[in-house]
Amino acid sequence: MCIDRPFTNRIACRYVSPTPEILHDALFGRLKWNPDIGWLEGRIEFDPGHVVRVTFVAEEPNEFPEIISRAHQQLPALKLKHSAIYARVREEFLALYNESWAGSVNGYGQPATMGKISVDKFDELVRLQRVSFQYGTGVDLWYFDGDELFGGHSILVQLDDNLEIVSTGLEG
Repeated sequence: MCIDRPFTNRIACRYVSPTPEILHDALFGRLKWNPDIGWLEGRIEFDPGHVVRVTFVAEEPNEFPEIISRAHQQLPALKLKHSAIYARVREEFLALYNESWAGSVNGYGQPATMGKISVDKFDELVRLQRVSFQYGTGVDLWYFDGDELFGGHSILVQLDDNLEIVSTGLEG
């Protein structure tokens, strides 16, 4: 069964488990099959003291080993590039928040009470929450603000196989 993932131009497919329910990977540790979504998931320490969710999504079940292998190559480079990627997220979404969301009604129908925020406040609130390795090449980064800025929406950053930003947007 496949479902369209709006705004991502990708289709996520659900399959009967193509892998054992639990895999143990040298880099990513314990990965568990999630049958509701059709992906493998686990947790990694992305930065010292900062654990994020990691997911692996495949179009075909036999692609998981390739996706995980590619992720082994991409993760060290992603960690090195992350500060530059986050700087772009901060620039774009801090401006969006201060210009459009700071004085508006949030996604729950409540007036915004925080007003415009500083770079430091943005950095305090917006954190990388999930890294998703997709179809063996693309990587999605999901940032969340603790439900403080964008009315429950996450910031999605889509990267190509060279870890260059392809698109950014709010999801959810």
